[in-house]
Amino acid sequence: MPDFHRILTKLGYRKAPRPASAAAVRQNPEPVEEVAPVFGTVRNGGLGHHAQRTWTRLRADGQQGATVEELCETVGYQARTIVKHLEGLSRYGLVEQRDGDAWHATAKSPWAAAQEHGIPGPRTEGRDRVSR
Repeated sequence: MPDFHRILTKLGYRKAPRPASAAAVRQNPEPVEEVAPVFGTVRNGGLGHHAQRTWTRLRADGQQGATVEELCETVGYQARTIVKHLEGLSRYGLVEQRDGDAWHATAKSPWAAAQEHGIPGPRTEGRDRVSR
């Protein structure tokens, strides 16, 4: 059996440096933004996390907005998929089309959109479980 460590070393690969301690890494975790229910699974009435990616990109574009073609380039989905996301986001009032082809994110919160459309929020521990 070949010694992979020796082969990788000859090829110029080195081990990644380890952090000083695992506890130091865990002390300052990056804040994780909770996903709004409007971007939950389609099965639960949401638009899905792929639509969130499209919406996030539109928010980053600000007043400039973006066309479907620009969103295809930056987000990485096909035009048909982007249009489907924009239709769903528009239905919830999160985006609107202005200036002909340009789409813009509105000031509406995705949390407010979820509440208006009756999409339930995140489940609490132990609730809504099916016993087996």
